[in-house]
Amino acid sequence: MAKQLPFWGKLVYGVGSGGFGLIDRVFITYLMYYYVIKPIRGDEPLVSAFAFGIIMFLGRVVDAIADPVIARWSDNFNSPLGRRTPFMLWSGILYVAVFIALFYPPVAGISMINNIYLTVLLGLYFLLFTAYVCPYLALLPELARSNRDRVD
Repeated sequence: MAKQLPFWGKLVYGVGSGGFGLIDRVFITYLMYYYVIKPIRGDEPLVSAFAFGIIMFLGRVVDAIADPVIARWSDNFNSPLGRRTPFMLWSGILYVAVFIALFYPPVAGISMINNIYLTVLLGLYFLLFTAYVCPYLALLPELARSNRDRVD
């Protein structure tokens, strides 16, 4: 019989989703407001609504391509820290940095520079999100050896 995962192990695993969950919710709810909708209140828009939609789509394309690549890479990765931890460690740090940088556009007002900046940073955002979340979600079967632990 497999050893049961202790309560603190379940708690620590659950806390791991708090960081990326909180950042992703703020990102989803506030980024469009910051770049496009905020100007309705009197500020100048940073990108057009159409450009924002296209840029967001391109970011999701990066996400769709990165998912299987990162998953396979983390499955076959070997390090003294384990298969998943290095991905989560490095991508988590960079993920937060890119998230913060998203709210510091280089130009005030609509500009091609802002479009390029947002495109690059959203591509990085989704790549780093995948590089953290994919290995994180793959940790559960490695940590919880019994079926009961996996559903508790």
